Amino acid sequence: MTDYKEKTVAVLRQELKQRGIPSTGLTRKAQIIEKLEEDDERKKDYTKGDESADEQVSKLHDENMQDGSRQSVPSKRSSEQTSARPAKKQKPSDDKPGAQKPRLTTPDLEFEYDRSQLRDPRPTPGRIAKPRYNEFSLSEDLKQHFENDFYVPKPEKPPGRLDRVQKDELFVEQTRLDPRAAFHDLHKCLDKGPNGSPTVDNAGFQLDYEKVQDWDRPQPYNKRAMIRGMDRAVDK
Repeated sequence: MTDYKEKTVAVLRQELKQRGIPSTGLTRKAQIIEKLEEDDERKKDYTKGDESADEQVSKLHDENMQDGSRQSVPSKRSSEQTSARPAKKQKPSDDKPGAQKPRLTTPDLEFEYDRSQLRDPRPTPGRIAKPRYNEFSLSEDLKQHFENDFYVPKPEKPPGRLDRVQKDELFVEQTRLDPRAAFHDLHKCLDKGPNGSPTVDNAGFQLDYEKVQDWDRPQPYNKRAMIRGMDRAVDK
């Protein structure tokens, strides 16, 4: 069994994402490890079931071959019974959106400026990738295009009424799955870790992992900050 205790939380969350396991509500490392171990046990049971099923199929095949050698000519009655049987109805294909539509990915949102209309057509210094649309820069036509021609998976919602922590976890998981989300690049950078591949924002510039980590840390919020925030709201 894989030793998950030696891995970091970011690596464990990436493992959940690769297996397609929702991480909503999993706030502690022990919960994530327990979820991964359950998935490992489920895969072992599934493999054992497949092996036993293959043995049964091969056994039935051998028996049918022996019976077929004994009965070389089928009877007329058996042919009539076969023709009288109703045809089996084919099961309808799954109506999942992923069966017909491709999943929306980051390259689908990329675009290129018309440099002939720019005052300085030279590339912008520091930009290492093409700029991308996000949920705030999309026009109505592009929104309809991405909604109709692509699909974005949604995280599994826990049963019952959600508390504040579960709502935040659900929002973060949806942000990870939707490349149009405003914080998609930030959570993607955190999931890769400090030694991961470079992550770019929607403008095409590389993100600084340490600054993204500072952004993700909980900010202190005391009475003075609350009063200052209310004063700013009143001044507006």
